[in-house]
Amino acid sequence: MHAAWAFAIFTLLLLGYAAFTTRLSESVLSPAILFTAAGILLGPLVLGLIDIELESESVKVLAEVTLALALFADAARIDLGSLRSQLGIPVRLLSIGLPLTIAAGFAVAA
Repeated sequence: MHAAWAFAIFTLLLLGYAAFTTRLSESVLSPAILFTAAGILLGPLVLGLIDIELESESVKVLAEVTLALALFADAARIDLGSLRSQLGIPVRLLSIGLPLTIAAGFAVAA
């Protein structure tokens, strides 16, 4: 399938999610889970409606836009009061966990 159809299907999925976002916000299903499930269902392993080349520029752009939207949506839901009262956990994650993750990634790549 052409990449334009993949973008059209992605846009329809995004609009569908936006239409039901209030109901879905009360469930345990996150946007990442829903879009991953949709990708598996519509991809070449199940229905085969979307079969695009992973090395194409359009996939790179789609991945970057999706990542930016996911990070923005997560950042918009942060409760600053709760974050300030429990500041130790994020500080430990960023000061210990992040460097260890980078070092592990470097070790695997090497």
